Amino acid sequence: DKSLVTDPANSYVNVITHHISFGARHPLLEDAAGESGGEYIVAYNKEQLVSAFYALALQMSEAISFTAPVVSVDAVNKIQSGDDLYMGLFLPQDSTYWVGNLKKFKLGDGSIARPDLWMIYDGNNNEAIDSDGAFLDNTAAFWGDDTDYNDTDNYGASDIQEDGAGEVLLEDVTLYFSTGNYWDRPIYTYKNGAIIKFDRSNITAADLGVATDAERDQLVNFTHGYTYEADAVTGAPLAVRPWVLGAIIHSRPVVIDYYDTTVANLPLLKRLVAVGSNDGMLHVFDDTTGREVFAFIPEDVLPKLQMVQANYMYDTVDGSITLYRRGT
Repeated sequence: DKSLVTDPANSYVNVITHHISFGARHPLLEDAAGESGGEYIVAYNKEQLVSAFYALALQMSEAISFTAPVVSVDAVNKIQSGDDLYMGLFLPQDSTYWVGNLKKFKLGDGSIARPDLWMIYDGNNNEAIDSDGAFLDNTAAFWGDDTDYNDTDNYGASDIQEDGAGEVLLEDVTLYFSTGNYWDRPIYTYKNGAIIKFDRSNITAADLGVATDAERDQLVNFTHGYTYEADAVTGAPLAVRPWVLGAIIHSRPVVIDYYDTTVANLPLLKRLVAVGSNDGMLHVFDDTTGREVFAFIPEDVLPKLQMVQANYMYDTVDGSITLYRRGT
């Protein structure tokens, strides 16, 4: 018997249980799977057992999952939470790279626009979840374009590649590619005691644990969001990947607020959102636009980037984040 968290069916968490019984039917397990929206399969021989696991794997690969959502904090009253909700998402896939996204929603605040305190709202103040707590498809975005080709029903759920910081990042990488500013993404790493840009002029083949400069160029391009290819002469990328942001599985988004401390009610000057991802980077996004303003690859992850490229999912910078504040 196997229980797996695969898909959110309410605003916080829902566990869908899938059970496989070998040799006999178990009514209690069958009921548990049915009540949670999962599958119950009975297998009577080795071939049926293998097929059952394969069938469940395919179902799970179509399910979007998210990490625990994070709510912003009210600067004036630390006991009271703000109304911004941030969610890191990932989509398991069986034949390509696992994709991730970071999306923003609003909580109800009792106002005319968002009257229900227990409701989650999208960028147009429309309800973002149905009566069962499942996220609706094609919700209006705070970040991204609501009318582009990503806004289609690809997975029968709230599509992970609709809008969000991931879509904004893909659009930026596409722009960098079209203008020839291939390595303009603000990706940095740490080397020889200093923070440096992650590009082919600063990174060597030895830094990445590969044998040649050609492999270095390919890996740098892949990390910046391009296919694992490079022009033999210039090292330039040849195409943009279909999706850039890696899976966010364990890392909870962290809100970083900057306030005007000269005013009594502490007006918010700027908000950033940081989250780790399995593309090897800690990402920092601007809350207003959803654009990536900073990405950091830890020094010890540099030689692991070749594993990120070679595997559909490889665990890297996907842990918890602790925010430290230092006075100036």
